[in-house]
Amino acid sequence: MRRALLIACVAALAGAAPAAAADQALTALDATTGAWSPANVQHHAGDTVTWSFAGTSQAHNVRSSSSNWSLTSPIQLNHPPVSFTFTTPGTYAFVCDVHPSTMTGTVSVDTAPPPPPPLSEQPFDNDQPAPAVLEITDETRPELSKVRASAIAHGVRMRFHVSEPGRVTVRVKRGDKTVKTRTATMRRASTRTLKLRGLAAGRYRIEVLARDLGGNRSRVKRLRLSVR
Repeated sequence: MRRALLIACVAALAGAAPAAAADQALTALDATTGAWSPANVQHHAGDTVTWSFAGTSQAHNVRSSSSNWSLTSPIQLNHPPVSFTFTTPGTYAFVCDVHPSTMTGTVSVDTAPPPPPPLSEQPFDNDQPAPAVLEITDETRPELSKVRASAIAHGVRMRFHVSEPGRVTVRVKRGDKTVKTRTATMRRASTRTLKLRGLAAGRYRIEVLARDLGGNRSRVKRLRLSVR
C-alpha cells in the first residue's frame, strides 16, 4: 500500500465503533412494462432503501402495497429519488402505480446486528507488552485472474481468482449507470463464484476490482455480456 497502517492493537485499545446504517438502491428501468432492478432486497433494521429513477424517460412512482407500512410518491417524469428507513423486521411490499403488474418488489428486513461488547468484555490482554513495530507497509497490488462472466436467467454469474485476502467488488453497468454491485470478502487467496440477479434483458459492461487488506487496488478487469 502507499500509506502506513497502525497495527491492529491500537484500534483494539480505542474500542470498536458501531457500524453505520447501510443504504441500498433499487433502480427503475424503462421498458414496455417497466421493471425494478433489483426487485427484491434484504437488509437490517435501521438501514435505508432508496428508489432511484435516474435515466428513465417514462413516468413512474413508488407506493407501499402491504399494510405494514406507508409510502406514496407522485407519478411523474424525471422522478427524484425516494428514500425510506425501515426500523422493524418484516417483509414490505411496494409497487409502481403506472406498471402495477411488473414493477413490484419487496424489502425483507431482519434484526440489526448487535453492537460490539464493552471494553471490559473484549477478549484482549492489556498486560501484554507493546509491539516493537507499530507500522506495516505493503505496496504489492493484489492480482485478479481467471475472470469469467456468463449469463443466467435475469442476471450474470461471475467467477474470479484473487491472489491474497481482501475484498472483490463486481459492478454491472448499463451505459454510464451502475445498476448492480456486489462485494465479496476473501479470507485467503482463492477462486470465488458470485451471482448477480435482477437484471433486465440487454447488454451490460462488467468491472471487477480487488482491494487487499492494506488498501492496495488491483487492475480493473472489464468484460461485456448480454442478458436475455
